[in-house]
Amino acid sequence: MGDGPAALGACLAGLPPPWRLAGLLGPAFAEDFAVVDGATARIPWLAVCLPSHWAPADKVGRHFAEVHAPVADNRLLLAASEHLTRLVTGPQRWERFVWTITPVGTLDMHPARVQAPAWPHAVDAATIAAMAWFRTERQTFIPVADARQLSSPSASNPGR
Repeated sequence: MGDGPAALGACLAGLPPPWRLAGLLGPAFAEDFAVVDGATARIPWLAVCLPSHWAPADKVGRHFAEVHAPVADNRLLLAASEHLTRLVTGPQRWERFVWTITPVGTLDMHPARVQAPAWPHAVDAATIAAMAWFRTERQTFIPVADARQLSSPSASNPGR
């Protein structure tokens, strides 16, 4: 055994052997982490701690456009998905910022743990403003040299 934290060792031991390296890699990043294959535009691997109303396990192996289909105002994103995949898996590093307003201040919004939030219908603007949380996300696209893949660390931050 190694000399790392016992809790991490116990967690890794609970994983099937083929998943242990990925289980060890995930906590190495403060941000969520995804790999995108530039040749297929598929996402073969994710380590996501703070999903926003989606289950990371449902996205592994899917095409970039399919993963982003539920995103609000997604028409432009989906139409440009092949170009965006080529762009972010190219030789340059990219960064983008995403934001949303939500009635829940929780960072982890995995659908198995948090019910999808709903805005009340019959209230005034002041009530809506009082319950609103501003959620920001910084996404960094880092190419993997000569592999046409990228790693994409992403950090979330809620606030009022």
